[in-house]
Amino acid sequence: MVLTFIYLVVLMVPAVLLFFWLQAFGFALPTKRSSIGTAFLSVVLWIPTLLIVVFTYNILAVCIELYMELFQQYVGLHYVNTLYSLDGLLSSFVFITFYFVTNVFYSFWVAKLFVRFYPRILKLVNKTRQSRGLPDLTDER
Repeated sequence: MVLTFIYLVVLMVPAVLLFFWLQAFGFALPTKRSSIGTAFLSVVLWIPTLLIVVFTYNILAVCIELYMELFQQYVGLHYVNTLYSLDGLLSSFVFITFYFVTNVFYSFWVAKLFVRFYPRILKLVNKTRQSRGLPDLTDER
């Protein structure tokens, strides 16, 4: 039970960080429920952030495995290729530390890129809406 709670907290950190960064960058949706919409965007943006973190970890694990065999036995970095291997790493303090540090960094950049490209995304969405005969969404942030 406690371990499941820890897993939930660890895996939701990127969404919480993304929500924080989006709010810090002044991003808000033009609806009455803008915090709910921003929270939903945070959860959607959680996927690329998590994939980038795991990809970075895998590159580090492969480099250490190939070039630093002595260091490997003390740190215990293992390649993540399934959810079971990720589940096994969530009990490692080395992985959790790496996970939190890289999540702060990558969530900042994912949120920054999203805010920067939001007008382009909105134009694409509005083209689709126009083709279906729906009114445009506005960019009143």
